[in-house]
Amino acid sequence: MQNQTSLGLLGCLLTVAAVIQQPPLARAASPAARPAAVSDAVKTTGTDAANAVVSPFSSASTVTYGDLSADWWTWALTLPVDLSNPYVTFDCNSQGKTQSGNVWFLFGVGSPDVDLAGTPLTTLYCAIPPDRTLFFPVINAECSDIEVGTPYYGNSPADRLNCAKTWNDDVRNMTVTIDGVPVPNLQANRVKTLELLLKLPADNIFGAPKNTRITSTGDGFYLRLNPLSPGGHKIHLQATAYMANIPRFSVNTQWVLWVGK
Repeated sequence: MQNQTSLGLLGCLLTVAAVIQQPPLARAASPAARPAAVSDAVKTTGTDAANAVVSPFSSASTVTYGDLSADWWTWALTLPVDLSNPYVTFDCNSQGKTQSGNVWFLFGVGSPDVDLAGTPLTTLYCAIPPDRTLFFPVINAECSDIEVGTPYYGNSPADRLNCAKTWNDDVRNMTVTIDGVPVPNLQANRVKTLELLLKLPADNIFGAPKNTRITSTGDGFYLRLNPLSPGGHKIHLQATAYMANIPRFSVNTQWVLWVGK
């Protein structure tokens, strides 16, 4: 996972290797200068929510949840520190510059050592280009061969897989709403991410030297959404992971999104 604040959901530390810059978003589409206006414009009909979620078992795409989770971790773990914090810019344009193609990755903010009831809601604002599929974890974790001395260390493939799995074997109070509409059956969206071989950039979240090679394995619960309609939307996700003898980890994040035209 991350360091002590959980690289899993990349809470306060966020999560390719080649950084390709997105076309700049139109200034008028950015919520950065007017979050209240965006919140007021958020859809309330639930029409998108009913049609947006793509099942992990869908045969409509050759790209699987496993493929996307590997891409998500590759993106997340190779972000430099100055882009790994969701607060670095108000509308996540910095993270946007590290993404390209038809899929846009999001991440939530995690709070260690607390139950969900004690986890404050964090609201983040983001301008999304039009016609982008969204992919993000509800809650997840990774374990690697570089995180020695932490609960996220695994020396062998089996150790890393078991480590990441254990973080997600007891997840409670997991909910996601899209424009106020709950997403059902989230437990079915659990995905393993097997044996990623990565080369770290300078100023990486592990504090390792540039070009350090790591092997990482992940496990978690994810959602894939078809492109949302232009305008404002809210995605709210919550969950708590429990482990024996290790402080629990909770996520309570609301994304206020502005989808461009």
